[in-house]
Amino acid sequence: MYFEPENPKKRIRNEGLAASVLGTIFFVIGVAGGGVGLLLIGILCAAAGATTLKITEMGTVWVGLSDEERAAAWPGRVAGWVPLACVVIWIGLMAFVGNMVGRR
Repeated sequence: MYFEPENPKKRIRNEGLAASVLGTIFFVIGVAGGGVGLLLIGILCAAAGATTLKITEMGTVWVGLSDEERAAAWPGRVAGWVPLACVVIWIGLMAFVGNMVGRR
């Protein structure tokens, strides 16, 4: 067996999709809860994800992009993994706290 590196096109597409989906979820939670902060973050995340997907043509193009296009695509890539990482950390903390409380 040999090591095959991850395809960057899949990663770029997944980051853009995650930003769009998480932005939509944040927007809905902001509307339902009346939170202006989540509402604005949701709009910005969804817009960044959509822009990334549009510029990179659903993650198929990265090498041939100009510097301006790459700079415009980066916010969606970052917005895709940062909130997702926060959710994973939150779930991990809740599992840890639940485990510690359950021992008593």
